[in-house]
Amino acid sequence: LGIFAKLLIPFLTILLILALMIGAYVYRTVEAETATASSALGEINLHIFLITACAFIVATVLTIMMARSLARRFRVMKETMEIVKSGNFSERNIALANDEIGDLETSMNYTIDQLSSNKKEIDTLTHGLEKKVEERTTELTNANLQLQTLDEMKTRFTRFTEDQIGEG
Repeated sequence: LGIFAKLLIPFLTILLILALMIGAYVYRTVEAETATASSALGEINLHIFLITACAFIVATVLTIMMARSLARRFRVMKETMEIVKSGNFSERNIALANDEIGDLETSMNYTIDQLSSNKKEIDTLTHGLEKKVEERTTELTNANLQLQTLDEMKTRFTRFTEDQIGEG
């Protein structure tokens, strides 16, 4: 049953019981008027009051039980989201029923799976990028060393050439 139906059942139960009690009251009233038995009418009123009180208590207990059930499911979902918010993507909700909250739990699990997958992909890409930056830095460092060596060779060659021209 859906959430709406779960919440509606206790109230419809109350209405049905009240309708039955009103019908019984009308029937007994008509019966009492024909028999003119006033003591029977007082007894009927007592029965109707007791039935109404019992119906109210049953409906109240059912409503409280359903509200607690719904609150517990929402509390579990909130706790799961707190765990996921902290970075732990392994936590999941178990869809206990095939209702709107169960659909929400399933969607939440799918979203957590997507977040986990996206995080793994980002981590993989980040690691790959870091490795490429490190490789490129090494290449640039080696190229810089080669340029420095060539610059020193050029300087030596220039001095040597100047010395040779000056002696000549």
